[in-house]
Amino acid sequence: MLKKALLVLLVLGMGGGALVASRPTTTRVERSVTIAAPAAIPFGLVNDFHRWKYWAPWEVLDPDVRRKFDGPYAGPEALYLWEGKAQAGKGRMTLLEAVPYERIHIRLEREVPYRATSLYTFTYDADPENVTLTWAEEQHHSFLDKARLLLSDVDEGAGDELEQGLKALRTLSEDEVRNRLERDALIKSRQAVPGP
Repeated sequence: MLKKALLVLLVLGMGGGALVASRPTTTRVERSVTIAAPAAIPFGLVNDFHRWKYWAPWEVLDPDVRRKFDGPYAGPEALYLWEGKAQAGKGRMTLLEAVPYERIHIRLEREVPYRATSLYTFTYDADPENVTLTWAEEQHHSFLDKARLLLSDVDEGAGDELEQGLKALRTLSEDEVRNRLERDALIKSRQAVPGP
């Protein structure tokens, strides 16, 4: 009886291991949003890590998160390190490539709450009045990551985070367009007033 139970456990373990091994090593999740703004505005919000605190979805998880920046102020080789509590965790991002108003590539390395490495790609598809911004996350998974992902939907979890960030980028970008229009109108109205 004990031999049969051990044999069943062995078969189940091998089947479970085979199932985990058959899962993809890499996953890609992406979301897009159309923004009524020139591409330069949302590009600047992503290209400068100092501005991520205004829109990055994990920033709201811990208002006391500690940030450190290194390297160039913005653009390639800029570094953003953070450490927070709970879900905000700890990690670093490195800006790998920035092609103005076209694309940005960033490597994200989380240490806490779990170890993971992702590649973020932001692409900007602009026309004269709008820009469609796509944020994609590609993540490589270890065997243990693949086992954990059997119990969750990576597209839903990461997708929700990307959607939150894109909505915040849209709001900030469109607010900036309105602010610029109001400022320009005020300047024009002051210039139109004849002097004494």
